[in-house]
Amino acid sequence: MKNIGCRLYCPERRRIVDVHECYRQGKAFSRINPNLDIITICCSTCNKPIMKVTKLHESVNEGVEK
Repeated sequence: MKNIGCRLYCPERRRIVDVHECYRQGKAFSRINPNLDIITICCSTCNKPIMKVTKLHESVNEGVEK
């Protein structure tokens, strides 16, 4: 579980809480865009899912220099 350094509203606890990444599904949209992961963000206290977001798969950016 990776802490993402963010706070969101948890409907279960009815307050603003720290959140963490609890599950990552790699390359979830293989037919639409094979480079996107779905990340489930959960409450750090009750561990209930709050939201799902998409993020560019990390291996796509491996060869790119910044």
